[in-house]
Amino acid sequence: MRMTLLKPVWFIVLFQVLLEATCQTTCPAEQLSGLAWPESDSGRNVSVQCAPGEPGTAVRLCGADNAWGPVDYTGCSLQSLVDLYAKVSNASSTVTGDLATSVSELATGTMPASIAYSGQLALATNIILEVFTKKDLTGLTVDAADTYIQNMLASVDNLLDSGSFVTSWANIHQYKDADLFLRFMEGFENYGDVITSYLDDRGHASLTLKSTTNYQSIYEVVTGGQQLVHEFSDYSTKVTIPGTVLAKQVGSTRNTSVATLVFASTILGLFPSQSQNSKIRIDTQNISSVLVSCSVFPTPTTDTFADSVSIQMKNDPVLPNSTCSFLTYSNPKRVWKEDLQGCQKPVFNDDGTVTCHCTHLTTFAVIGKYNTRGKLPNVLLASMVLYLVLIAATFCLLLYANRTFESDRASIVLCFLATLLTGHITLVAGVYAIDNMDACRAVALLLHYFQLSYSFWMLAQAVQIVLKMTYKTTESGTVAQFLALGWITPLFVVAGTAGIYVESYGRGNYCALPLGSGISYAIITPVALIGFTNFVCLFYAFYCYYGLKKTDKKCLGYMSRILPNIRACLIVLPLEICEWVFSALSIEYEDVIFDVFWILSALAMSILILLFYGISSSEVVEEYEKHFGPCCWQHKKSSAVRDSPRPGWRDEISQISQYREASSILRDMDSTATVTGANGTTTDGRGGSSAVAGCSGINNGGLEVDDVLAHGRELNDVSGSNHLASSLSSSFMLKTKLKVFPLRKSQQPPSTGAQSPSAARQGLDNHR
Repeated sequence: MRMTLLKPVWFIVLFQVLLEATCQTTCPAEQLSGLAWPESDSGRNVSVQCAPGEPGTAVRLCGADNAWGPVDYTGCSLQSLVDLYAKVSNASSTVTGDLATSVSELATGTMPASIAYSGQLALATNIILEVFTKKDLTGLTVDAADTYIQNMLASVDNLLDSGSFVTSWANIHQYKDADLFLRFMEGFENYGDVITSYLDDRGHASLTLKSTTNYQSIYEVVTGGQQLVHEFSDYSTKVTIPGTVLAKQVGSTRNTSVATLVFASTILGLFPSQSQNSKIRIDTQNISSVLVSCSVFPTPTTDTFADSVSIQMKNDPVLPNSTCSFLTYSNPKRVWKEDLQGCQKPVFNDDGTVTCHCTHLTTFAVIGKYNTRGKLPNVLLASMVLYLVLIAATFCLLLYANRTFESDRASIVLCFLATLLTGHITLVAGVYAIDNMDACRAVALLLHYFQLSYSFWMLAQAVQIVLKMTYKTTESGTVAQFLALGWITPLFVVAGTAGIYVESYGRGNYCALPLGSGISYAIITPVALIGFTNFVCLFYAFYCYYGLKKTDKKCLGYMSRILPNIRACLIVLPLEICEWVFSALSIEYEDVIFDVFWILSALAMSILILLFYGISSSEVVEEYEKHFGPCCWQHKKSSAVRDSPRPGWRDEISQISQYREASSILRDMDSTATVTGANGTTTDGRGGSSAVAGCSGINNGGLEVDDVLAHGRELNDVSGSNHLASSLSSSFMLKTKLKVFPLRKSQQPPSTGAQSPSAARQGLDNHR
């Protein structure tokens, strides 16, 4: 018995009972909006009758924190609306007197005093959507059809009452159907085709509406291709449609008809909330104008018009960086879309109106500044300042080390750093300069150019490395061939894009090429191609290096200067791409996570640039050794010493230079000897240099040309001629397969005929 009581299961059951007794929570009873909510346990959904004798219930959740949640009223209904929905649904597509009576009842039943809950509002909206599908008005007389249309438009006006239904519409968006309002608006706009078709059949020129509160409309039939103007004085709105748009469509027997609707700005609060998607930054509070919807029937066969439609709207206030935007029905989370291609930038008039010129028709509005920043966050700004300081320090350090511009590699890196520095200064200073549209567009064009430019300069570094690996260029040379690649090529890309889509630059909430503008390919595609080409070149350079390491040991001293450059590019290039990607995402979406990644990538990139292109670069190291001795972070000697194959090499090679006969001997051969310098180049005796594939030729172990000539003048003892002969055979390799630049010609007349190396050696002895 004692063992049974001590089993762990009893303690578990006892613990659960005590936990439920102590942690049990309930929501208190309360009255809300005429509904009585009883006391309820936490975690339960409670349903109550919406109204006595009416169908439907309201639902509310008792939360785990002992508090009631919001009420879902979308289940509440109204018997009169239920019956009306059944009548409309069962009616034929041809409008008859019974349907006209139902629509008359709908005009009364949709008044704010008749609808109390969001479920009733949703049911009334669905009734109107059913009525929109009844398009044949030939079953009514002219007067009955006019009355029918007036009741329809009055019902729509009732549901657009934001003062009465803004809370109900928000409840519908949250619990029932987020795109119900959008389908309602789209159906109402398309219903203009039904009305104008009726007017055309009955010979009406236009339809005069009764007084409406939340919108005004004009439905008119156009018999010719003349220009059409619809003006609404109460809203300071005028729509001008050119005659080319109103021309009768091919194959259509109808005259062109136009429906123009102007909505009060107060109905903007009825649209679905866009807070559900954190990436969307356009809110209705940033729409400064009224809404204007213009439709042409039958629908034009082209998506865009040759001539622009002019839409003048009342606008207040004037927001910076405004764009002409249009309503989208397919995505309730992005209700409004800024039109950067189909519309020109808005023109603000002195009378408090704004004009949009667009090549398509839909529901338009002017959206102003919608970013929440206005400037870079302080932490991000401080990080970018540190980034710029490190880049500037690297530039100055390398510029001092390469102040004579002898190293073309360092010159290309300097161009890359200068472009990188200038581009990021422009980014920090002007990315949010949206108050001036022209200045903002100029900043956007510059940022597009700089991004492409320092990507091309990265490519220039990779191309130069490949050329040096294949010995097509020398270490000391010109960078003129790379200037076109780094600074001229991006101009063609930017000029081509801006020439077609210049209106897209600086039209968003920041002064850069918008990622969602549809032309972001103008920067994404080139950067992707450049990055891919960079990696191909760098991996090929790696392949060449390790292949050379196995077959030819003579140029390893020269290669030791190139290998760090390959590693630097392979590390800096991915960071450069990541820094651009995260900067674009951070500016576009203004998200903290993208800010953090931008900071990390920028700082990592600037630090590694300072290490690879500054402190550890061969130019800076040699400059340091010249003034202060060997570097503490360098484990090997400088390149000139590192290339030495054995002690005493300088004396041996210097002895060879004293004999003028050496030039004649070598010249008489069917090949020419060359001297390999410290940088892997070959010398022609005149001080000139050239690169030779495979570093073959006379190997002086990395001897500098000036040292060979200088030490040769100091030695005049002819007793070393025998040593010369042995040196010629052991230290020199006479090229017989590859022609290179000849040595300096002697003053003696050239000999005729080719001599073998043994004959040359014998001739030298006889001469002595």
